[in-house]
Amino acid sequence: MVQQKIVRPLVIGIIIVKPLMGVFMMDEGRLKKLEEQLYNQTPFLADMLRQKAARELLEARNPQALELVIRAYCFFSGDRGFRNLVLNFLRQVKIQETELIDVVCRVWAETRDGELAKILKLKGWVASHPLQIKVLTALNLGWRGILEEKGKAVISPLLEIYSQETDAYLKNTAREWLSSLATVELQGEVCRLASEENNAAALEIARECGYIPSEAPQAALFCYFTQQWELFRQIDPEFELMAEVYQNASPQLRQRIDQHGTSLSRLEWVWTVLGGKKGKRVGEITANQWQAIIQTLSRGKEWEILWQMLSFAPAVYSIPIVKKLETKRLSIKDELLKKKIAEVAQILRNINTNTPPQGNLVRCLHVLENHPQAVEAIAVTPDAKNVITASGELIYIWNLDSGKLTKTLKGHLKPVTSLSLNEDGTILAAGSRDKTVSLWRLPEGNLITRLSANVASVWSLAMTKNAKLIASASYQEVRLWQYPQARLFKSLRGFSREVQKVIISPDDTLLIACGGKRDNSIRIWRLPDGDHLYNLFGHEDGVWDLVVTPDSRTLASASQDCTIKLWSLDEGREIATLEEHFGRVWCLGITPDGKTLVSGSSDSTVKVWNLADNTVKFSLEGHSGSVFCLDISPDGRLLATGGSDGIVQLWNLETGENINTLDIHQSYITAIQFTTDGRNLITAGGDGKVAVWGWDLSRLCYLSPRLLTEEDKQWLRESLAENRFSPEEKYWVLLLEKLQEICNNNGN
Repeated sequence: MVQQKIVRPLVIGIIIVKPLMGVFMMDEGRLKKLEEQLYNQTPFLADMLRQKAARELLEARNPQALELVIRAYCFFSGDRGFRNLVLNFLRQVKIQETELIDVVCRVWAETRDGELAKILKLKGWVASHPLQIKVLTALNLGWRGILEEKGKAVISPLLEIYSQETDAYLKNTAREWLSSLATVELQGEVCRLASEENNAAALEIARECGYIPSEAPQAALFCYFTQQWELFRQIDPEFELMAEVYQNASPQLRQRIDQHGTSLSRLEWVWTVLGGKKGKRVGEITANQWQAIIQTLSRGKEWEILWQMLSFAPAVYSIPIVKKLETKRLSIKDELLKKKIAEVAQILRNINTNTPPQGNLVRCLHVLENHPQAVEAIAVTPDAKNVITASGELIYIWNLDSGKLTKTLKGHLKPVTSLSLNEDGTILAAGSRDKTVSLWRLPEGNLITRLSANVASVWSLAMTKNAKLIASASYQEVRLWQYPQARLFKSLRGFSREVQKVIISPDDTLLIACGGKRDNSIRIWRLPDGDHLYNLFGHEDGVWDLVVTPDSRTLASASQDCTIKLWSLDEGREIATLEEHFGRVWCLGITPDGKTLVSGSSDSTVKVWNLADNTVKFSLEGHSGSVFCLDISPDGRLLATGGSDGIVQLWNLETGENINTLDIHQSYITAIQFTTDGRNLITAGGDGKVAVWGWDLSRLCYLSPRLLTEEDKQWLRESLAENRFSPEEKYWVLLLEKLQEICNNNGN
């Protein structure tokens, strides 16, 4: 062994030892050799070699060396000489040698060796770290001073020891300490762990010892989980404290609060979720939560409170409330309440749907006018909070509620032609005439990368739901890119001219592209490998639009040859040719249920097709020029169409009725899209304008009566006075008026 005085740490591979009178080092090879000698099993020599190796290691007074010796000691506990050698050394370790003491404490915590336990008690040793072993050794010593030294940080390790320890002395000592906590802070930590972290041991201790948090919100939460309902009402009579806890809780804690309250059918949970008796959280309650509130109150037979919920619940959720009260009218003793329920039920008998219609009561909420040129593409984020528009070389992000421009994305050198979002709206792809595809991270609007290997302008984009594959359509080819690697995966060739459009099937298994001018083909590739499957031929002129049914089994294609073709994607063959149009077919759409196809044409008509028998249900006439674009609302009931006349027409897809004409654009319509929640319609035009349309009726029906503004109430009064809506809309407006009356009568 080489001894050398050093003043700074050495390189990795050298063991640094710090005895009281000097610093020693031992190379790794020597350490390994001594470890082998500790476990030597050679007859007659093993004991001597073990003790010799142990002396050299102990002389180093190094934590790593000491740990080797102590672990060998535990393994060879029957070797009396070796045992005495180690124990005698430990008795000589000084209190200042904390690193050595920590080694002993750690090995004892793992092995629970009896002799080591005695040494710890004899020497009064407590580990310096980690906290779990520090608490364990303090328990072994009976040193309660750790509670004052470390405070509430000790409580969690104590509870773990109490609940999991097998040593009876340590387990009982931990329980004794937990049961006699002297300070409010320590008692409160037990309660916090019981309520916030669902610690069963903490709950047991807190209940038995009568611990209550000193802070009122925590006390309310604790009483809620321990089912001390009388005390809970004393602490939080208006449920505002518990509502505050719920508002600031983690998702995990909220879930526990929900499960606890709904499983017990507790009224306390209902008021907690609502934000107290003043309903401060009514604007945040989800559809699932309203359903749970109705079920909870029904199971608890809280009919009066369920009636009160009509003052809180939006109109769309008031329907199941009234229906539930109607079915339980025999259980309700209050005759006045029965009469009130009957009045609302009479209105509901004239409402045939669970969601309000979107029709006459539509208005333009915002006009987004900063675009320097025609708006070539739009995309709406899945949360329906933002619309993304492309005009010229720039990409704009707008807030739908306010109509304000929030970000402008710069990076392209020529006009942007196409936009595509992944399923969660975090990745935006933009294609441009500058032969590049840019990828952006949302909502920050940061440029991730630029894909610049296209040989010509990018005309169309498609992206898998997880954004791992991005397809860009250009001259004679589709390029398939991998993300996040941002590299070209495959070039898919075969087209003779520009590739007009590329799409990905709803199940992300097929990539489909079509040729535009003078290329009549459709080509199909398998995803994710990008292997070519087959081509579809049959159109006599360029193909301009593609759409796939929700089950990913049928493809519809629109062509300049005035036809629409239906194709089986399972078999790669033509199913039918739809020939009712007398002009080029520019755009297609399929309802969410996959039963209805819609097409727009240069013959100024929109055709609605029944896919069950491929017949025309309706021929919609209202445009004075070509129909370039269309979109179907998420519920499949409303169709919006736009084209060269600059007019947007709204149609009822169930009846074929033209229900509204939106006339704000001063040039042709380039894009139309409903938001994912169906509450707004976005239209874009060659005039550089983007209009955001909204249905006041739909908006108000999803709004709590408590949140209606004076302007909203005025709208209700004027609508009823003017009677400017359909019969179906009328009863929804009457329902809104009735709910407002109930809300006012309840003093809100």
